[in-house]
Amino acid sequence: MSIHNISSGALWRCIILFLCVFIFLSYGTLYAEHHSIARWYFFDVGQGDATLFETGEKSFFLFDAGPDRTIAKRLNHFLPPLHKSIDLIFISHPQKDHFNGMLSLLASYRIGAIVYNGAVVDSEGWNAVLREADRLHIPLIPVSSGDVIRQNNVVISILNPTPSTIESGEPNDTGLVARVEQNGFSVLLTADIGFHIERLLVADDLAPVDVLKVAHHGSRYATSQFFVDAIHPRIAVIEYGLGNTYGHPSQEVVDRLTASGATVFKTGEQGTIEIRPIGSTVQIFRHAPTSL
Repeated sequence: MSIHNISSGALWRCIILFLCVFIFLSYGTLYAEHHSIARWYFFDVGQGDATLFETGEKSFFLFDAGPDRTIAKRLNHFLPPLHKSIDLIFISHPQKDHFNGMLSLLASYRIGAIVYNGAVVDSEGWNAVLREADRLHIPLIPVSSGDVIRQNNVVISILNPTPSTIESGEPNDTGLVARVEQNGFSVLLTADIGFHIERLLVADDLAPVDVLKVAHHGSRYATSQFFVDAIHPRIAVIEYGLGNTYGHPSQEVVDRLTASGATVFKTGEQGTIEIRPIGSTVQIFRHAPTSL
């Protein structure tokens, strides 16, 4: 009979190797489990918009990037550990409360492409984003009404801008409006559009939706009664910063949505809103406001 001595150093190396394999396998299981359910995150990023759609099929679409680098902190907190890629980032229009977090994302995430409304805007901040995207060889894709993006069971229909609204002197009229559908569940993202664009959308047979990302942070100059009547959302989310100087959201808008039967959520008061459509049910989680 032979006896083999194992040195303490070799033993510790075996233990460390075992732990590494265990952590790797556990992470893989958790990662796959996390990705198997579609999730919508309406982020608390202050006075701005940022909404993430995780498809449940390992794809991630971000709609707007908020007013500052807070969006990078939110993604770091809510995405699976070590996940550092976003398939598409949609910028509704080049105003800082919608794009100013882009440089922090370009610095820390792999981005498949940037989709935007095609507006030509000469601003220092937006030009910096375009230069950095070009340096990183990230494609810029202008879209307009009628364009459709499909990936597996996800359909993203662009409803605005049109060839005429993109020429508007009012930047909010040029905002990229997108309807996202997956397995019969629909979300309408309305940028900062106002009454005029709402009328055009309704005139074009706008269909009802499950979730409305309320336009312009709940401004009283948007989300008109005829618009609400046309889309009849079950859930409405208002993205805004608590204590902002614009008076957002308008109580009139909140009351109008509530009276229509919608459940209204407000990121400024309630923090990030997470929505999970699971079959015929919808799970909603409120993540308390945090400075992260």
